[in-house]
Amino acid sequence: MTDVYLALALVGVMMPSLIIHEIAHAWTADFFGDPTARRAGRITLNPLKHMDPIGTVVLPVALALVAPFVIGFAKPVPVVPTNLRRPRLHSLLVALAGPGSNFALAAAAMLVFQIVRPEREAVLWYVLALTAVVNVVLGLFNMLPIPP
Repeated sequence: MTDVYLALALVGVMMPSLIIHEIAHAWTADFFGDPTARRAGRITLNPLKHMDPIGTVVLPVALALVAPFVIGFAKPVPVVPTNLRRPRLHSLLVALAGPGSNFALAAAAMLVFQIVRPEREAVLWYVLALTAVVNVVLGLFNMLPIPP
């Protein structure tokens, strides 16, 4: 796979992964009583609601072309902990929802990989492998205790 195709594949995997990650935070906060994200229109698959122009497009594309790694970020979901029914517990669950969605996406990619068993050089092989690796890395990175 050439560098340009790899860069496109990385961005093509990262963008939806970041968006689903943010939707997981938004949905979980709404489920536990904080309507802030819903009112801001963040419980949607519309990428424009979640994209940060620099963090979701420019940075990942630039790094994919020139660096041995890719990072990116989406707009953080607004959460008001005092709106949650049990603020301490539900804040923790809202925080874990994003990485949990990444681990679920990685598991789904690995499951499809096991069921379909694509040829080693097939595009599907690369896409599934990238989906699994990118989402495990995103999930682990987002569990680091780094403040926003």
